[in-house]
Amino acid sequence: MPSRCGTSVHATLETSRYAQRLSHNDQATLRDLATQFLSAKTFSGAHNISVTISMRTRIALHACLPVLRLGLGYYRNWRGVIVYPGDFRVQRTVQDEAGVVHEGMEDLCGESLSQGPMVLSWEAMLRETQAPDLDL
Repeated sequence: MPSRCGTSVHATLETSRYAQRLSHNDQATLRDLATQFLSAKTFSGAHNISVTISMRTRIALHACLPVLRLGLGYYRNWRGVIVYPGDFRVQRTVQDEAGVVHEGMEDLCGESLSQGPMVLSWEAMLRETQAPDLDL
């Protein structure tokens, strides 16, 4: 009997516009990677958003596209995915070439750091789903 994650991945993959562009072999690989991603990563909601199985599955499928032929090893250094309901703001500190430090706020729809976590906007994920040529 397929796992709950595997069943959810299969159902979501069947309705995904970007996945339909893939060969059957690539779809099978994406399904396997997404199932592994769901097992390996923890998902947390920010600003009172409840992250459902359907949301986790869509995020996993999208996250596994860039590593479709590379494998999940590229994601081994982090475990968490934080989902905001919409775009979010972060404070940045940047030092320019002259050594002057600049601080300010930056609006983001997603961010991934090498040591994690992956942070994204659910609203941006939905926008991307409606227009698959956009990239979160």
